This record gives sequence, C-alpha cells and structure tokens, in this order.
Amino acid sequence: MNGLLRRAGISNGDLLIMSDTDEIPSPHTVKLLQWCDEVPPVLHLELRHYMYSFEFPVDYSSWRATIHIYSPWTQYRHSRQTDVILSDAGWHCSFCFRGDDLFDMLPEEYTFKELFKKMGSITPSASAVHLPAYLIENAEKFKFLLPGGCLRSTG
Repeated sequence: MNGLLRRAGISNGDLLIMSDTDEIPSPHTVKLLQWCDEVPPVLHLELRHYMYSFEFPVDYSSWRATIHIYSPWTQYRHSRQTDVILSDAGWHCSFCFRGDDLFDMLPEEYTFKELFKKMGSITPSASAVHLPAYLIENAEKFKFLLPGGCLRSTG
C-alpha cells in the first residue's frame, strides 16, 4: 500500500485517513486536524453509527477509522491501534446502499445474530441535522439515505 500512496504523492508527515468506504470523517474533523499542532501519530475517529440509512442512528460504537501521520512504517490495520479517540468525528452508515435484497450481502462486520439484535432496537430519526452536507445538497439523488426516504429503488 505504501508504494501506491507514494505514487499518489504522499509525503512524510502528511495526514492519512484510513477507513472503509462507509466510514466518513466529517469535513470539520479533517479541517480541525489540519489546523492542529501535534496530532498523535495514530488517532481513531469515533463515528456516529447508522444502519441502512441516516434515518436509523444506532450508537457511537464505530472507532475503526483512523488518522495517521504518514511515515514509511505506516500500515493499514482495521483494529484498535491506540486508546486516543476523537469523538463525534463523522458517520458510519452500515448497509447503506441502493438495492432490493439485504440478504444477498454477507455481513463482514456482523454475524446475522448481531445484525438482527441491532435491527430490533433502532428508533427512526426524522432529523437531517448533523448529516453529511453533500447528502442534503443532493437529496434527490440520495433520498434513499435520508430520513423518511428509505424506500429503495434499483435505479
């Protein structure tokens, strides 16, 4: 991976975000870290966790996304690397995809038992406050991800 990063132009000391595609650091978090002096070498991001769409907030249990101060020894690991965590740093939206059959997707993070346990206790939210601005600005395109618009279409 480091070879790809170097070809992309990364330099020692640059901030490097490592996350899954469904783990989204907020722009405010990125700006804060760019402006801060002495960011720790590895910092976990605590992300607000949603299931299926941003209508279903679950908890703040998502901490796997990380910010690294890049060095030649930087390695991607999707596991706990430090106890230093920045709270309320963005969003993690599990199973937030366009499609008509959730069960065609094999959960990577959950067993089906864990998935059903979380499904049963999710209280819907009607609020779009504190959601990613890009989603709200492009509400028609992403209505399936917004509160009240969870009907999926295959198009």
